[in-house]
Amino acid sequence: MSCILVVDDDQLVREAVSDALLDAGYAVAKATNGSEALDQLADYPPDAILLDLMMPGMDGWTVLEQIRGDARWQHIPVCLMSAAPIVRRTAHERGVAATVAKPFGVQALLDEVKQLLASGNDPTSV
Repeated sequence: MSCILVVDDDQLVREAVSDALLDAGYAVAKATNGSEALDQLADYPPDAILLDLMMPGMDGWTVLEQIRGDARWQHIPVCLMSAAPIVRRTAHERGVAATVAKPFGVQALLDEVKQLLASGNDPTSV
């Protein structure tokens, strides 16, 4: 069973995404901010990460920089989630496998997760 780490400071979004993933048969880990996410990565690296871009304190770009800068986690595919516009080219250059605009449909999100997991050890292959 694949494990997905959901990182979002908005409890409603975090819980809705987690519930959808659980219903689809995935294991889910949750983090409310960037620091929590990095702690979780150190303890239990997931198979993929759904990462909110705009969070207080450590934003998604900073978390992504930490992930891509650590050999233990470089291979984990990351999907950025945001209500703000994301420049896809910039995201891909920074090692993001996918982006999802909020609000998003459950099926669209599940399709992204499936593609993330299929990307294997190449986080830029999606």
